[in-house]
Amino acid sequence: MNDDHYRVLGVGSSASRDEIRAAYRREARRLHPDSAGSASSSEMARLNEAYRVLSDPGRRVMYDRSRAPSTTSTHQRPPGSPHDPPMPQIPVGPARFPWRFVTVIALIGAGVVLVGALTSPPGEEGEVDGVLRPGSCAEVDVDSFAREVRCTLAPGELVVDALVPTDQDCPLSTQSHLDRLGLGRACLVPRP
Repeated sequence: MNDDHYRVLGVGSSASRDEIRAAYRREARRLHPDSAGSASSSEMARLNEAYRVLSDPGRRVMYDRSRAPSTTSTHQRPPGSPHDPPMPQIPVGPARFPWRFVTVIALIGAGVVLVGALTSPPGEEGEVDGVLRPGSCAEVDVDSFAREVRCTLAPGELVVDALVPTDQDCPLSTQSHLDRLGLGRACLVPRP
């Protein structure tokens, strides 16, 4: 069945769906075995196949692609008509990660941080940031939690001697209080 479906239906390659349907009905009345006899059954099968292919837009596009280039004339249809086969897809490789771009951005960011650290003024010694460290001055609040305060260098002021986990005990010569931030136990000694 290598028939030209357009020729079997008697329409041009630019025929609309309505024109294809009308041509099919006209030819089906003429070739139907009830009216033309049993000898026309093979021609009716060819007609049905042509209509099945050309009435479905997807099948029609595939059929138009498969037709020999010599049977398709570009002069019959204006370019961009709805029955032109779509442009072939260009295969694209797998996606690539932009390593060079990310590396350049990371180096620029590291340079900005480094320059900022070198040009910013140093922090004030003894600055209170709320985190207890050995050597920090501390006070005990009403709930018996230790918190960092600014050092006054007064005798009797509490200084953090060590920080230990909450499941360990401080040495006997120190006062043990929980850190307000929950980072462990602060072992405090009074300044002499």
